[in-house]
Amino acid sequence: MERKPISANLESLQDFGYDIIKTYADVTANEQALIYWCLQYGDTIEVVQPIGTREEIKKKIDIIYKRYN
Repeated sequence: MERKPISANLESLQDFGYDIIKTYADVTANEQALIYWCLQYGDTIEVVQPIGTREEIKKKIDIIYKRYN
């Protein structure tokens, strides 16, 4: 199987096991749209930067946790 980047702005693509692929990409998007997009993937995604967006995601997760705990 030949590997090709999933996007023109993909920085790197590496396998970390059978079913896990770690990707790095630069994304231009509305912050709220990005936050909701990330939340739908739960524990399978991590926003590293920008820190402000990462913090907003943490806040949303805390609200969800408190609601369902």
